[in-house]
Amino acid sequence: MRNKRPPQVRSMSSLLRQRKGSHVGVVISFVLFITFIVFMYTILNYRIGFGENKKASLEQIKEAVKGEISENLTTVSIGITEVNPSCVQLDNFFGKTQASDKLLVKSDSGSALVTSKSGNDLFVETEGNTFFRVSESGEFSVVSTGIISSCQLLQESLGYVLGLSKTEDLIFESKMLNLLNNYTQNYSGLKKNLGISDEDEFGFIFTYSNSTQVRTPEKNLTIDIYAERVPVQYIKISGEREVGFIDTIVW
Repeated sequence: MRNKRPPQVRSMSSLLRQRKGSHVGVVISFVLFITFIVFMYTILNYRIGFGENKKASLEQIKEAVKGEISENLTTVSIGITEVNPSCVQLDNFFGKTQASDKLLVKSDSGSALVTSKSGNDLFVETEGNTFFRVSESGEFSVVSTGIISSCQLLQESLGYVLGLSKTEDLIFESKMLNLLNNYTQNYSGLKKNLGISDEDEFGFIFTYSNSTQVRTPEKNLTIDIYAERVPVQYIKISGEREVGFIDTIVW
């Protein structure tokens, strides 16, 4: 008759096998947990690094766009000391200010005044204004040339006074519209000119003071995008100074 293993021995063997199986399960679970942690860390670390890179790109592209649509605006005020002439000829104005012939002249209330240039003299129909501002920028049209008849010749410090000259770096509507045209006509060339890497894509939205917008073509994106809005002062094509917004978008 076959000897049977005592029940106590059989239960001890079974217990050892259970413990061994339990230890293996713990090890496998631990390995799977560590693998999951490493995987998640790798994914999150990549996402964080990717996000930081795009934020850096956003800052660089924002400055590049702003630089592309900005231009110097130099303004000097003029005070007339004579008795309210309707038209003045400012002797040697261009020689004293070194201004170009791309300028606008506006009254203190903001209305544009008729102007002309002859030699170094500036002719202005004052419309009764004894104070006005001359603004110069490469984005303005060239002032007309020729003498305006019946203008009173004034010498600096005798008939007119030059105020302080101020130069500002401002956004111009004309340059913004030119950038928008370049974007639609030659996007790859524009990216190269702005120093934008091949890995980055961008767009922008310009919001006028009346809340109307112009923007680069909209794209149906299913990836993460990064955007920043900044308030700006801008000069309209007509010469008025207004406040708007630029949204720079990167993906």
